[in-house]
Amino acid sequence: MKTFLLIATFCAFTSIAFAQTPSAELCPPGMVRVPERKHTCIDKYEWPNKRGGNPTVGMPAMPVWRDKLTKTFNAKALCESVGKRLCSVNEWINSCKGPGGSKYPFGDELPDPRYTTPENAPCNYAQWYRGRNEPAINRRDKKEFARLWQGDKSGARGCVSESGAEDMMGNVEEWVSCWKRGDTGKLTERSMCLMGRFWSQPYRCDQVIRGHDPKYFDYETGTRCCADTIILPNIPSLDLLESAPLPNPDLSPGEFSPFRGGFLEPVYPLPIFQPAFPYHSVPVGFLFAHLSAGVPYDLFRSTRDDHAGDDHQRSAWYPAQR
Repeated sequence: MKTFLLIATFCAFTSIAFAQTPSAELCPPGMVRVPERKHTCIDKYEWPNKRGGNPTVGMPAMPVWRDKLTKTFNAKALCESVGKRLCSVNEWINSCKGPGGSKYPFGDELPDPRYTTPENAPCNYAQWYRGRNEPAINRRDKKEFARLWQGDKSGARGCVSESGAEDMMGNVEEWVSCWKRGDTGKLTERSMCLMGRFWSQPYRCDQVIRGHDPKYFDYETGTRCCADTIILPNIPSLDLLESAPLPNPDLSPGEFSPFRGGFLEPVYPLPIFQPAFPYHSVPVGFLFAHLSAGVPYDLFRSTRDDHAGDDHQRSAWYPAQR
């Protein structure tokens, strides 16, 4: 009964300390916070979300063929495979505009097209369009994809939105979930849209391409993913832990059985200090108070490990040599 009360007291004070400390809410690694959506994060780069790597292209939003490989090579499945999801159109737009709500990732005005070249454009949107071989694209011919490729490696251009997301204009078109308008003009159908355009055309952050079926793919279609923030558990501060009262010091060591098996290593505050009482009569309060002191101490050391001539009291309490 005393053991139960001791453990219950410790848990109660720990719970109070945890409740008084605010939790932390963070984005998963490789993601940044979506402005105006404090619980949502977006990939910093296009899939596979790796700085310095080429974005993956040629993917649809949904499966195209029946074989296993191409069924999983789509934006929805790829995001779900890493515990994420497709971004909504508004999440994507907010991330592109940033907290200031700019028209483009870099501001409200495009540079003068008369003096804009593929090399000095702030984002990768000024490449010359290349003619395409439609049959080769339909069969995902790698040589044709490579011939048409004019994208930047992720993060290479320095095209950064205020949100911290990069390459949201030009480079690669990105799939998002969206609503499409029916014949009456109302938003009636949940579907997929493309954002950002690609390396041959400049598009504003809020321009949406709604004309393609979710099974559509092309040599420039890719995606990036969104996810909810991670809420870390409450972590008690050092002051709250230090102010928590200790257990009843009158309990004998036998009542504090969890430490008798040696699966937790007690610590001792001052290595040079030798307590005056033997092991079997040490108060539990003394043991508990020293568990957080930070100096290793081997409570369960055998007399066979000590030098010859040491008595039992010294072998039981002598600080561990680390």
